[in-house]
Amino acid sequence: MGETIASLSDAGKEEDLLDLVSRTGARLRERLGVGEVSADDRRGVGASLPSDPEAARLYSEGLGRLRLFDALSARVLLEKAAAADPGHPLVHSVLGQAWSALGYDEKARDSARRALELSGSRSDRLLVEARLSEATKQWDRAVEIYRSLFEFFPDSVEHGLSLTAAQTSAGKPNDALTTLEDLRQLPGPSSMDPRLDLEEARAAVALSDFKRSRAAAARAADKAQSHGARLLVARARVAEGWAWDRLGEPEKARVAAEEARSTFAVAGDQARVVTALGVIQSVLWKQGNLAEAGRIAEQILASSRQTGNVQGMARGLLGIALVRNQQGNFSEAMRAFEETLSAYQEVGDKGGMATVLNNMAAIEQVRGNLGQADSIYERSQAIYRELGNKNGIALTVGNLAEVHETRGDLAAAKRLYEEALSIRREIGNKDGFAYTRARLAGIQLLEGDLAGARRRYEEALEIRTALGAKGQVAESRLALAALRLEEGRAAEAAELASRALATFREEKMTDLEGWADEVLARCLLAQGRPREALDAGERAQSVLAKSQDRGLRLTLAVTRARISAALGRFPEALSGIQASLAEAKKVGFAIKELEASLALGEIELAAGRLTTGGARLEAVRQEAEAKGFHLLATKAAEALKAADAPGLSR
Repeated sequence: MGETIASLSDAGKEEDLLDLVSRTGARLRERLGVGEVSADDRRGVGASLPSDPEAARLYSEGLGRLRLFDALSARVLLEKAAAADPGHPLVHSVLGQAWSALGYDEKARDSARRALELSGSRSDRLLVEARLSEATKQWDRAVEIYRSLFEFFPDSVEHGLSLTAAQTSAGKPNDALTTLEDLRQLPGPSSMDPRLDLEEARAAVALSDFKRSRAAAARAADKAQSHGARLLVARARVAEGWAWDRLGEPEKARVAAEEARSTFAVAGDQARVVTALGVIQSVLWKQGNLAEAGRIAEQILASSRQTGNVQGMARGLLGIALVRNQQGNFSEAMRAFEETLSAYQEVGDKGGMATVLNNMAAIEQVRGNLGQADSIYERSQAIYRELGNKNGIALTVGNLAEVHETRGDLAAAKRLYEEALSIRREIGNKDGFAYTRARLAGIQLLEGDLAGARRRYEEALEIRTALGAKGQVAESRLALAALRLEEGRAAEAAELASRALATFREEKMTDLEGWADEVLARCLLAQGRPREALDAGERAQSVLAKSQDRGLRLTLAVTRARISAALGRFPEALSGIQASLAEAKKVGFAIKELEASLALGEIELAAGRLTTGGARLEAVRQEAEAKGFHLLATKAAEALKAADAPGLSR
């Protein structure tokens, strides 16, 4: 049985049951701050109450509990009502809603189908069909029916709220906000119903208007709190938590979600516990606490599977996939993403589908399948644009920029990064803003603007430190280490790389651990310590032996070839670098191809092949200059000048 959120009693004769239910319901709604029942709703309830007095009482109380989000208590009452009057369609229909709220999707569908079988009158049948459409995730059909009901009963806050919820679920959050504006024109307490604010929060977050979502959720919580409606407060706190999470306020998000989780746990509402845990899991993942984030994702998945809650299963699978992805385990991540995509398709969650497609594209990108990544990113972005989800649009725009960057088109990459940065600044997405700043810093580094790159890397580090995102902080430190190395400050670079390395090892972020050792190897090589560089390179190779990050493996191969050359092992160095160059050309990694060509030219010079090496370096210099890779062009020119090689343009 659920937590008691309010208790009232009244007395009267059995023949006056409808008046008794009406009086008690009005007092309960007043106590909990929910708008009064409209005249149309009163007529509908009167016509649709079961003829059996006990069934009518149980049905009315169950419906009231459900509207106050106490699905557990509602389910118990409605099951009793169904037992007392098994042939009443609306009892089964509302029972289906209770099962759905509790995460029992299959039981919800069974109840909704039974209700449709029993429905008789046209109005009852429409309502039952709308709820069946919800249970079977046919959101467009649900919207169509609820719109008809709301147009026929324009002062019914219940039909209006149902329409709003269906519109958001159907990927039409702007329509939902328009419906809410109509509901706020209703007279009396109905226009102040806290559920209107909850639906506004939900629609706003779908549009990436996180500030509006947080404000609406806070209003809902305040209204519910003033009436002692703890379960409404908890629902609002979850909505606040998601908004704070996206606004880059992890501690506020965690506190709000933990408060909600505690309330739901006391009430025995496990489905809502899962929603609160979803916020907490997201915060932990963003902060780089992968072990705990993975544990909670597994908990969400197990709990949701137990109840058949497909939406909860998708949330848990997504969390697991993101953790595996961050740890560099792309095969497991891709399997989890594919399972997640199927779950989101089953429930018709377009936003969830777009999120998964974006992550699947990112894996194809690092594997070197740029064409496939491009295509999947475009699919993801099309869904985000259809939904008006600005955060998703910024995400895919930024990822498409990375594809252009990898192919060597810095101008297109820079333009798209700036577009993504502008959107993220507008919506207040701090972690996304920091990420895009870091990517733009990488472009500046390639362009040879070391001072500009350093400023942007440091800005990203400052934001990530404030967010408590230790994994991202370590990434920023490693990027700064690579920059320090280009500035000729190898000792400082080595210290930053070592700090990042410790974090990546602690959190089992395998690919990043390998990258940190690769950067450390370059630092040691720059300090004239090739033997120690060799050790770091071997560690990186051991960690990345099974990595599917093609770009990272190519980078490491170039570094190991340089180490071999520094140790006088020229045949080994030349063989390794030539294989890397061929692979980079094959997959279209233009930057990696130029970096490998530069290293090959330098190794050829060191091996005494002055003509071949000089010609190669001059070709690298010209191509890099033409494409805007001024850092690589400068390096090629400096190598030619130092060796006084024949290829040097004078």
